[in-house]
Amino acid sequence: LVTLPVLRRNAVHLARMVALVAKLGVRRVQFQFPRPVETPDGTPTEALIRLGPASAVTARAARHAQKLGLSVSTE
Repeated sequence: LVTLPVLRRNAVHLARMVALVAKLGVRRVQFQFPRPVETPDGTPTEALIRLGPASAVTARAARHAQKLGLSVSTE
């Protein structure tokens, strides 16, 4: 099992990441949606992607993963 966080910076690369995971022989991939956590300095959210766009790119990557024979889940 490989867990892939869905972030603003990697969202456009999820399908390529899935292909790499499959090439390495991994059979299961899980997409994870990080949530903001408050720290003493505030709540950093710049790395996070909004749910709508995250859902769209994750759905495409999940379809690609299934075509490659991977089992797909989300956290």
